Amino acid sequence: MSRTLTTQERPVSRMKPVPMTIESAIDSANSEVEALAEEMTSWADNIEEKFSNTAKYETVRQTADTLSGVNAPDAALAGQHDLVTNVDVTGYALPKRPSRRDRRDYAAALYATAAEALRTLIDDVNSRADAAEIRSEKPEETHEVPEGHENDDAEELRSLVSDLETLADDCESAQSEIEECEFPGMFG
Repeated sequence: MSRTLTTQERPVSRMKPVPMTIESAIDSANSEVEALAEEMTSWADNIEEKFSNTAKYETVRQTADTLSGVNAPDAALAGQHDLVTNVDVTGYALPKRPSRRDRRDYAAALYATAAEALRTLIDDVNSRADAAEIRSEKPEETHEVPEGHENDDAEELRSLVSDLETLADDCESAQSEIEECEFPGMFG
């Protein structure tokens, strides 16, 4: 039995790198998953009457159900804070005439890119929150404060970290779910 390679194992070499924001990467991935779900559901519905007892039908239906059931990350969360909207990531553009598998890999790669950028951002925000806590606990001491961090509020930053962790987890979960999908050929 062949194993489906994950996005990390299979190069995304056919996809051209393009700059984008975390929010646009998640939006693009969500749109592609939704389009694939609709396409696969339509295909399953069209072949159900004649092929409902075949392995191909089962694969198509299972893929349609999986894609339809993906808990899409909320890209709007990425656009609610300046710290997140100012982060550029390297996303991807689909190749010309992409297959369903290419489109699935595209969405998975975007989810992975967004999650990785969010994890890096979480580390940075945690460091800022730690520094803000130290400044608030010992205001009498002189602290070296990086430019732009003077008004950091530790509680606010911890809340942001929680939101970012949820979003990163959702991206990783969606990536994992869609990587399980199989796309049989038209004739076998």
